[in-house]
Amino acid sequence: MTAMNITTLRRSVMVSLLPSVLAGCGSNDTRLMDGELSMSNPGELLERESTRRSRADVFPAAEPPSPDELARMTHYVNNRIDRTKVIKSLRTATGRKIDCLEIAAQPALRGRPLAPVPKVGATGIPPIDRSNGSLPGLAEPLFSATGQPDTCASGTVPVPDIALDDVARFPTLEDFFRKIPHKAPSTNRVGVLPEEYDRDWAVAGRGITNRGAIALINNWRPATAGPGFSLGQVWVSGDGMNGHETVEVGIQRSSTIYGDTQSHFFIYSTRDSYQDAVNPGCYNNLCGDFVQVSSSLFPSMIVTPSVYNGTQYATDVIWFKDGADGHWWLLAFDQQWIGYYSRDLFVAIAEESTHINFGGEVAFLTGQSTHTSTDMGSGKYPYFGFGKAAWIDWLQFFDLSNSAHQIIDLVDLVNSRPGCYYAEVLQGSMNTQVWYGGPGYPGNTMGPCLP
Repeated sequence: MTAMNITTLRRSVMVSLLPSVLAGCGSNDTRLMDGELSMSNPGELLERESTRRSRADVFPAAEPPSPDELARMTHYVNNRIDRTKVIKSLRTATGRKIDCLEIAAQPALRGRPLAPVPKVGATGIPPIDRSNGSLPGLAEPLFSATGQPDTCASGTVPVPDIALDDVARFPTLEDFFRKIPHKAPSTNRVGVLPEEYDRDWAVAGRGITNRGAIALINNWRPATAGPGFSLGQVWVSGDGMNGHETVEVGIQRSSTIYGDTQSHFFIYSTRDSYQDAVNPGCYNNLCGDFVQVSSSLFPSMIVTPSVYNGTQYATDVIWFKDGADGHWWLLAFDQQWIGYYSRDLFVAIAEESTHINFGGEVAFLTGQSTHTSTDMGSGKYPYFGFGKAAWIDWLQFFDLSNSAHQIIDLVDLVNSRPGCYYAEVLQGSMNTQVWYGGPGYPGNTMGPCLP
């Protein structure tokens, strides 16, 4: 389906919904994206941001860790990787330190063999469909100490450095790992106690037995208001004796998590319904649960955002379960193998998944006078169309024979606050898409977004 046909169909579908949507939350039409990271001039970026800001520089701690907890955090930082196995250290364009670690020395492989890259079967993985005109989302390049383009050597993997002040901003090490900390970082307002987080979703999905999912995620750099995040993602999941289990991948902006204002390629997994206490889950391999195999691509790297009403960038993402006994493998950036979550981490999705979801999520502080003004996607509703609204395209799933099929009938539509964010599904004979997003509450005097 072409971009023109998509826009025409969307306008006809949405015309009856427009008044109620705009009544719930201002459309904020005049807001544009607040710039993008240029990957073409790394020297300028290195000069402008010679060192990465710590997350502690963005928001202070909700409450300081206890001495015992600080000792645990220190042990985690000092022992997260074996520094004698670091071959060299590089920098990103924004100054983040990246260690090139021997592949067998990464935390998820301590005492375990490295799994071979799977054979994908006779049907293979279908080629990326970019008939909508989007361009590949450029991955963050790496540079030597002298500013020359560089990469980790074959047999090593890029591992972002973690400092103690990144971790000690949270009350506990478990809060550092969780997708949503139990206590939010303080807003540093006098007399205001640390708030809790709340979340909104605009997603579409369905229950279907599968061994993976395929999608093309439109990259955006949504405006975020205070602590929290905004993301677009694909995740497969299942429920078992330990609760809800997922493997997740997408594009996320969060100064709380990354200490900057860029859009990042992220992964996340939970094995106990996001409690992450007994079975820790975490972002971007922070708890050493993901095995990396790429020498150039890594979770948490910055990606190129789309330009409002201009060039559209999108990142291909694939979860591929290598048979009943295999692992949950991740491919991205023109179907390159990134790494895998080991099968034995899971119970409910050890052999296959039973559900797939596509869409957006925002996290924000509760206890405010109005709903958050954090954008989801581009900050525009789906009816704005291609180049202005966020989409997830090329939606497919792998069956139990690891053959890929178009996913149809995304009947599980969750719009938790449709006055501010919502998702809709467009299904054609050859393709299924999810369009999603919205501006949140724009901060006028109309009151909170409609529930």
